[in-house]
Amino acid sequence: MSDLRSAPRIPAVWRAAIVRNGSRTPIYGRTQEVSLGGFGLIFDAPLAVREMIEVYLEMPVNGFKAKTVLAFQCDVIYSVLTAGGVGFRIGVRIVSPQGDALNQLGQYIQSRS
Repeated sequence: MSDLRSAPRIPAVWRAAIVRNGSRTPIYGRTQEVSLGGFGLIFDAPLAVREMIEVYLEMPVNGFKAKTVLAFQCDVIYSVLTAGGVGFRIGVRIVSPQGDALNQLGQYIQSRS
């Protein structure tokens, strides 16, 4: 099976939150990996494939001494039970970054490559 992703991924365990369409209540989880194309997330509940969500990532900056929040509109690509059966692995594709989020993410990825 080949990997069809066009952007390189890097491992990153960051706090994450999603807000579903029509809701104001965030659901909290974490990232597993990040790229300029999307993210691998771990959450307690599944999401519907093709669901549009807002994703907020708490990215470390300044040598991990501080954090900044990046925001994205994303499309859910897959949502499957984790191998251990505790939580769901959710793959999302970035549709629209908010503000300078994509540039900041790109700088972080470049610094780790």
